[in-house]
Amino acid sequence: TSAATVTTWDAMRVGRGLRTLDARMYGGDGAAAGDVHGRTRATASRNDLEASAGAEPVVKVYAVQSAPNLQMPWTSKPQEESTGSGFAIIDQQKPCVLTNAHVVADATYVEVRKAGDARKYVARRVKVSHECDLATLDVDDAGFWRDVKPLELGDMPCLQDEVSVVGYPEGGEGISITAGVVSRIEIQRYVHS
Repeated sequence: TSAATVTTWDAMRVGRGLRTLDARMYGGDGAAAGDVHGRTRATASRNDLEASAGAEPVVKVYAVQSAPNLQMPWTSKPQEESTGSGFAIIDQQKPCVLTNAHVVADATYVEVRKAGDARKYVARRVKVSHECDLATLDVDDAGFWRDVKPLELGDMPCLQDEVSVVGYPEGGEGISITAGVVSRIEIQRYVHS
């Protein structure tokens, strides 16, 4: 869902944390750009943007889920299809896809698709943490990783930091980018079902 996409990107510190994506997508003339606090951030030149074309780290995740039926434990609920967003990172010196745990919870089959590529690649869950609603996926097909530049995670954004939320909203086939500022930071209990 759209709200889930925002949750993933908020949790992973989209604003300053995804500097690589931010620089490629919103780059300028190569000069440093300042945020509302005067901190500088390097931006990419037009040549950098052209060189990184096709290296989009944000992917769409497709899952077929079959949740257990808790009232009749000997059966499962009917299969459902769901989609979500994910992005390439390096975990323990190996590329993987980071997504929301609720996107792949109870999944019996998972695929990922790169932006601009019609092909879907089979993925498998490696780690799932329901406490923070995050999961990592592995894609064994080396063709998937060709031209993919994993993102680097950074610091947690501060109040009034400019952030960009990137992902695939519910029902969308193309990447959606929404920009804004961090207006509040709260600690809340979170449970996904």
